[in-house]
Amino acid sequence: SFEMPLLTSIKGSIGITNNTLLSTISIQNTLDTITGAILINENPALSSVNFDLITSAQAIAIIGNDTLDNLSFTALEIVDFTTDDIYYNGVHVRDNTLLQQAAFPMLQEVKTNIGFNSNEALETVDFSSLTAFKTELNIYSSPLSTTFVNSVLAQLASIAPAITGKTIHLSGTATGQGIADR
Repeated sequence: SFEMPLLTSIKGSIGITNNTLLSTISIQNTLDTITGAILINENPALSSVNFDLITSAQAIAIIGNDTLDNLSFTALEIVDFTTDDIYYNGVHVRDNTLLQQAAFPMLQEVKTNIGFNSNEALETVDFSSLTAFKTELNIYSSPLSTTFVNSVLAQLASIAPAITGKTIHLSGTATGQGIADR
């Protein structure tokens, strides 16, 4: 378990990589500011990540954590760094074989792109407050259920003003209602 109970801010990035014994990252009590990126990569025993007070970050990359099944950024409102480097650009959650849930319920804006790729067990992604992203939202290479696809389309359809000029990639098969609601 990785906890930082007295830390309130990080001026820069945080990277947690290649730790074979780490099972939980729980930053819930005091840390609310990270001025850089959050990088959590290749931690094979990691099952849960919770950053429940962070309101902004430059980028988020959660990649290759084989047993991660729950990802929670419940207070995150904006991801605001712009660069061509994929690891420091937008929100990227990929190659997390057992990931079932990703919660970003307060996320309003991503200054670049959003990608959830190759997360084979993914069942839900909550970005119910999303109002803006640069050009692309990608959720693919995962066998998405009709319920999941319909949920994502309903979240996107509720954005006001309506999103235009964006590319949205979803893999899976939507029902007739999901297609009508897009």
